[in-house]
Amino acid sequence: MKIGIITQPLHTNYGGLLQNYALQQVLRRLGHEVYTINRSNKPGIYTARWDARLKFRIKQLIKKHIGREYALSHKDFLTTRQHCLDFVSKNIATTPGVNNNHEIQETIKKYGFEGYVAGSDQVWRPCYSPNIYNDFLDFCQEDREVIKIAYAASFGVSDWEFNEEQSEECSRLAKLFDAVSVREDTGTELCREHLGIEAMHVLDPTLLLEKEDYIRVVEQSSETESEGNLFCYILDTSDAIQNAITSIEQTLSLKSFQVKEKKSCYSLKKGDDINDHIVPSPTKWLRAFMDAKMVFTDSFHGCVFSIIFNKPFWVIGNKGRGNARFDSLLRLFNLEERRISLDTIVCRWIPAEGYTGPAPKKAKFSDAEGNIYWCDFDKECCLVGNKYVDRDMLQLTTCSTEVEQCKYVIVKGTTSEYGASHGYTDDWPKPENDVETIFTFEGVSFE
Repeated sequence: MKIGIITQPLHTNYGGLLQNYALQQVLRRLGHEVYTINRSNKPGIYTARWDARLKFRIKQLIKKHIGREYALSHKDFLTTRQHCLDFVSKNIATTPGVNNNHEIQETIKKYGFEGYVAGSDQVWRPCYSPNIYNDFLDFCQEDREVIKIAYAASFGVSDWEFNEEQSEECSRLAKLFDAVSVREDTGTELCREHLGIEAMHVLDPTLLLEKEDYIRVVEQSSETESEGNLFCYILDTSDAIQNAITSIEQTLSLKSFQVKEKKSCYSLKKGDDINDHIVPSPTKWLRAFMDAKMVFTDSFHGCVFSIIFNKPFWVIGNKGRGNARFDSLLRLFNLEERRISLDTIVCRWIPAEGYTGPAPKKAKFSDAEGNIYWCDFDKECCLVGNKYVDRDMLQLTTCSTEVEQCKYVIVKGTTSEYGASHGYTDDWPKPENDVETIFTFEGVSFE
């Protein structure tokens, strides 16, 4: 059967590219001929009139002239995405690019598709789609002979983001599908309540392949070894997150590295070196999981590939990009404890300079909400809520709540800055001799 796939535009999103690659591989192994309908990834291409596009371009030229950030020219666009475009050309079969509904109609006539698959990667999230009705296969709604399937279609969030008009039209189109499956468990309820259909909960397409399938792709590309062993794939960075990465590096004796363009690939400033905006290849991103001893991420597919490559990981919930995706995935694998929130504390114990006394076994502190925890310092650890992971990054243990007397302990910190208790604790009385700080509790709050 000749199958056409509708998904998010193939651009610089590693997860988006790899889920499409995986789905094509699976369908080919089942004996089908598969192509992805290559929709434009230029914002507004479906709806912007020629005069609106001209006005936009003039504004960008003015911004460039006065030194402000401006949108990429077509030439710059191709330059910054060269490695991703190369990956697509070598690994994903696509139709020629389409920029509007008319071109989609012409393309499907030319290819003669016998079936269509919509999915995955937040393909049913209106704010991410160039045309949400295309994602519900509106272009073939009159053709009753073709098979229409949604595989692992994702809303990305657990709330309904469609407006009234979109809800009505997409509900009508969804009822024309032969089968519907969604990527998140919460998506089944959204389909039932808002689209009036039943949907099955299934895996993200990337999880349909084995680790070895991705390793082969990397080996074919001859990617060099990564420059560290703590892979930090952060989409929305902040000073607090950078501080947390530093703490994890020091605590677990790891070297962090990233796979990311040096500067945004979506805009330039006058005088910028275009090479700083080039997005690394998806194969380099895959290589990072091969080389990592641990992964720290706020990305859904960063979490997925940590699981595929069986790497210890922490994932920070990313509400703006959709937390439902993380929750559903982690529940599926019983890994909910691997998601940490922005008020999580990462801590370590440092003896004070010149202190030669006994090392404490436990430290007591409180988080930003006033919950009291005990941290076991028999080994260095990263503390997450009332859990800690040891230096081997494999043993996750609930901290003891037993009170253990240790008169040599003073906790130094600032509640407002770290969310940690400070001064002498009730359970650990002040030492008889008036000494300086015996150890320092260093915490980093993500808030």
